[in-house]
Order: sequence, then C-alpha cells, then structure tokens
Amino acid sequence: GYVAPWWEFSTVTNELLLERGIKYDHSLMHNDFTPYYVRVGDSWTKIDYSKKPADWMVPLKRGHETDLIEIPASWYLDDLPPMMFIKKSPNSHGFVNPRDIEDMWKAQFDWVYREMDYAVFPITIHPDVAGRPQVLM
Repeated sequence: GYVAPWWEFSTVTNELLLERGIKYDHSLMHNDFTPYYVRVGDSWTKIDYSKKPADWMVPLKRGHETDLIEIPASWYLDDLPPMMFIKKSPNSHGFVNPRDIEDMWKAQFDWVYREMDYAVFPITIHPDVAGRPQVLM
C-alpha cells in the first residue's frame, strides 16, 4: 500500500503506483467511507475566471477504472490538523482538546455504523501527534 505525504498526488502518481504493483492507496478523498477503484485519465477544462463560464464550465471527462483500490482519507478523521500547530498551514490548530476530537470521531462512527451496510472508518493517526502526553491521558 501507499500513502502520499500530506495526501498530495502528482498528475502521474496513480500510474506510478500501478506500474509498481501497489494494490491500495490511502491518499484520495473521493468518497468518505467506502473503498473504490481509482480512475486514471480524467481530464477537465481549467477554470479561467477571465473568460465567460460557458467557456470553461464543462463536465469532467472520466478516464478508466483501474485495479488500484482507494481506502479514502479524510481530514475530519486525521489527528494532525486539530492537534499539531504548523506555522505555514492555515488549517492547523494545535491546541484542540483531545476529548473534543474523540467525541467528533465517535459521532461520525456512530452515524456510519447506523446508516451504512458496508464501510471503512480510516482514522489517520500520527505518532508525533498521538504520542503527546495530553493525548495519551
């Protein structure tokens, strides 16, 4: 499996993973709680606000599905943004009460368990975040 640093892909990451025989990834976010097969070859028109919307507001052209399985990532199930301060990352906080994160994750889990017949609940835990004393307590 593979997880991209900061969940950031290049335009050829999926193709490289497939070439190297990687079976699954945990970096994309096209679905919240259901694994899916990754598509490659999608294309779209770049947004250009200097032009009329009719010039660039056109549907995505879907590529083809591959054998690469995506176990979706979610910023809402990641301990890093709320619990680690990163100076150049505007969405990092660093000072959230761990019990508040626990409550939020429990509420999401309860909803998934109640509403979905099949799902994954992929929490992303970083040792440099989860290993802090206030989190362990």
